[in-house]
Amino acid sequence: MIRALLNRWKEGRAVRRIESAADGQGRPAEALAAVRDLEKLGTTRCVHSLCLALAHGPEELRVQVAAALAAIHKRCNDERVLKALNEAILSEHQPDSVREAAIAALAGVVHHRHVGSFVEVVKSARTPLHVRTAAVRGLARVEYPELVERLVESYFLTREEDPHGVIRRWAVQELRSLRDPEKLTKLHEIAHGRRRLRYHSFSFERGDPAVVVHLMAEADPEHATRFLGHMLDHSTQVISAAAAKAIAQIRTKRAAVQADAPAAPPPGSRGTHTPAPKAPSRPHAHPPNA
Repeated sequence: MIRALLNRWKEGRAVRRIESAADGQGRPAEALAAVRDLEKLGTTRCVHSLCLALAHGPEELRVQVAAALAAIHKRCNDERVLKALNEAILSEHQPDSVREAAIAALAGVVHHRHVGSFVEVVKSARTPLHVRTAAVRGLARVEYPELVERLVESYFLTREEDPHGVIRRWAVQELRSLRDPEKLTKLHEIAHGRRRLRYHSFSFERGDPAVVVHLMAEADPEHATRFLGHMLDHSTQVISAAAAKAIAQIRTKRAAVQADAPAAPPPGSRGTHTPAPKAPSRPHAHPPNA
């Protein structure tokens, strides 16, 4: 009983400090300490104040508040937390650091069926790439089953605004980082139209399958050749031509790497041995004159 009363008193004091800081009157250091306290002992009584701080507080405070709200949701299962975090993720007025913190916080408390805000961020051309990367990481964390499709789709939706190939390199990098053992199979099925894209399928143009083939080759060149070889003889003309070009590019890169590698010593050779330098000989000392 006494412990519960003490925690309630601490919670109330922490809330007052956070509200004061959000209004621009309190001390930031005290407010941050208060948020950390609520992360450990906060209940539904403090959720409203934390949600206001997430929307209107100083940036550093908002970042910490996102983690505190997620921790409280784990204990109390408050829907207001999910609403506040999703709003922060989707808001273009929030600082990028707050959006990333909200993504990380939400990814720790929801199922993959409840991460629509992550998907919206990934496909939005207006969202900075590092925030989109945080959303991809969040989708991977919750084991979102259509992450490969969303990445390909994101590239198609934004490639017209990507004259320097920044989005393409980003998409390839994120595909490489995925630990999905079926990502090449999924890319193969997207190229052949057997795995449809949610937002892009209505305008999947003639050359787009070739783009997917090259994404496959760039994302995992070591293992993609098995799929590419099969595409040469069992696909449409567009895909076969793209597969042949991708295989040639992979072989060219491998040859360049092998040419730059140091030559290995011949079999049975012990390698070149460089003898240690000899110490200079000391002159013989002449005996003293008799």
